Amino acid sequence: SPGDIIVGINGQKVDGWNIDRVTEAIKLSNDPLILDVLRKSDDMLFAHSACPYYLSRAIASNAELVFAPYNYVLDPHIRDAMDIDISDAVVILDEAHNVEDTLRENGSGKFSEFDLCELLVFLEHYTGMGRDEKEK
Repeated sequence: SPGDIIVGINGQKVDGWNIDRVTEAIKLSNDPLILDVLRKSDDMLFAHSACPYYLSRAIASNAELVFAPYNYVLDPHIRDAMDIDISDAVVILDEAHNVEDTLRENGSGKFSEFDLCELLVFLEHYTGMGRDEKEK
């Protein structure tokens, strides 16, 4: 999480390194990845912990290969929120036969009877505004 500090990668001290150097060391590691992290929580530091979400976000910015759920790639709102840029990227979809259902679900909505009545009132008011102006 914010404030966590990577202090070691596979036993090598990296505290004081900038994020690019840490990322490069992680990418070049051929061993299973073991991170020593100081987690800042309420002004106390805990060793050997890391938030996977923030760690993956930091590493992904310099990665050559990223795995993600395909709704992260296909949904423009999620792409914007996650700051995912797929321009000039090769995108490979695993289980692509599920894409159609996912897109259909994302493009569909569930509306209550109240929601539909509210929309109808809004549209009637909106279309009435145009008629009033034409009649003047």
